[in-house]
Amino acid sequence: MKAGRKIAILLHERDGYPEVKVHFIWALGDLWRAAGIEVEVLKGPENAGAADLLIPHIDLTVLPEAYTNIFNRYPRVANRDVRDISKRIISRNLVGAKEAYDGAVIVKTNLNFGGMPEAQLAGRLPAEKRKRAWWGRACGGEKFLDPDWAKLECLNPADYQIFPSLRQVPKAIFINPSLVVERFLPEFENELYHLRIYQFLGSRGYCVRLGSREPIVKAQSVVTREEIAVPEEIVALRAELGLDYGKMDFVVRDGRVILFDVNRTPGLILPSERMQASAAKLAPGLEAFLS
Repeated sequence: MKAGRKIAILLHERDGYPEVKVHFIWALGDLWRAAGIEVEVLKGPENAGAADLLIPHIDLTVLPEAYTNIFNRYPRVANRDVRDISKRIISRNLVGAKEAYDGAVIVKTNLNFGGMPEAQLAGRLPAEKRKRAWWGRACGGEKFLDPDWAKLECLNPADYQIFPSLRQVPKAIFINPSLVVERFLPEFENELYHLRIYQFLGSRGYCVRLGSREPIVKAQSVVTREEIAVPEEIVALRAELGLDYGKMDFVVRDGRVILFDVNRTPGLILPSERMQASAAKLAPGLEAFLS
């Protein structure tokens, strides 16, 4: 990586940085600074300053115009055209109430991560010690015993509801603009559900395959982890979506890649040693923007 260049990382004006550092980009920033690259952190679009590269790092599904309007001030912008990563934009697996589909389905929010980032930046998400109770009130109960599907604006992503068939999905879900219904298409092998994660920056990227006994694979339920080759199909999807930096969650079924989720602001990787190793793999990808 060439020293003497300047990167600007643009955050939402209400981002908790520097007191709260819960994203992978800060591990990258440490390596860039160590290589002699200046890294400036900007909060809010009104604080935009000159830089060789702007990395928008606004943890929202849809970027506000106040932020995207400043992109033209910079010669290079990571993810310049990736302004909406909602399920209705990126998913090829959505189903409607009247479709002829007989398989299992899963209910998610149109917004990423259950809509929690939007709630947090809007000041509606409580302190960590009260978060579980908040999910229970806002999301109809942690185990969805009797949710009011028509009014829900968020869902706990660890408890997305799976229905055996489309016919069993409450009608209220289909009229709620905050929710979507997807075909439930797990990758199941050796008694485990698997999720593949492709993380990348510029010319660098890697892929891991996580295994869980739970149908919704989350970090806390992972029992196996292996690094695997990056499928050409997911790289093609990344190019199609215009992604320069981020993470894509997907599975492979019958030899075909099925994309679940796109994230422009990947979170921390645990343990810290694994995060540092991952950052070392991706940090040199910066050269794709600065060469």
